Order: sequence, then C-alpha cells, then structure tokens
Amino acid sequence: MDNIEQLTTKAEENDVNSQLQLINRYSREALIGKRGYYKKAFEWYMKAALH
Repeated sequence: MDNIEQLTTKAEENDVNSQLQLINRYSREALIGKRGYYKKAFEWYMKAALH
C-alpha cells in the first residue's frame, strides 16, 4: 500500500485510482475527527470526477 505522499504524487499525475484511494483515506480520517480531512477528500473527489 502506498503512503500518502506517494498517492498524492500519482494523483497529481491524474492517476484516478490514486485519487480514489486518497478520497477513501481522507474520508476515514475525517470520520474519526481529524480536522481538515473532509476538505481534502472533497478536493480529490472533485478532481477525480472531472476525469
């Protein structure tokens, strides 16, 4: 499993699978109360949706 930095690099290169993995990770973190993670999940959701 890739770490966040690796996933982010791949996601920024328009790798949709990496974008979806980031969405899932940030969403899980947001559910346990980490601040700012909903925003990150939403940002990647929108980028993935444009593909």
